[in-house]
Amino acid sequence: MELETVECAGVDELVFEKGLPEPDLIKFDLESAEVFALKNGPKLFKNKRPVILLELHGQEALVAAGLFLETYRYKAVSVHEMNSPTKKIFSNEAELVKLETIPHMIYCYPV
Repeated sequence: MELETVECAGVDELVFEKGLPEPDLIKFDLESAEVFALKNGPKLFKNKRPVILLELHGQEALVAAGLFLETYRYKAVSVHEMNSPTKKIFSNEAELVKLETIPHMIYCYPV
C-alpha cells in the first residue's frame, strides 16, 4: 500500500493566507468533511459571500448546513428542486432537519 500526504486548508486560509482569489462560487463535495469546511471560512462567507454548492453526506452535515445558513444569512434549495414551482427554500437548521431525507446537494445563496 502506498501512502500519500495531502495538505489541507480551510477556505479563509486558502484565500487570505495562501493568496488564492476570492471565489464567487464554491462546490463542497467532501465526503463527510462538510462540517469542517463550513466552519473554516467565516471571513470569506461574511464579506465576499460566494454561492455554495454543498453536497451533503449524513445528518451531521445537514445540521452543519443549517447552522451555516443561519450564521451567514444564506438561503438554500435542493438542486433537484431548483426549477420546481413548489420548491422548498431553507434558511435555518430547523427547516432542514424537518426533512424526511437528506438532499444530495443544496444550492446556498446569500440574502
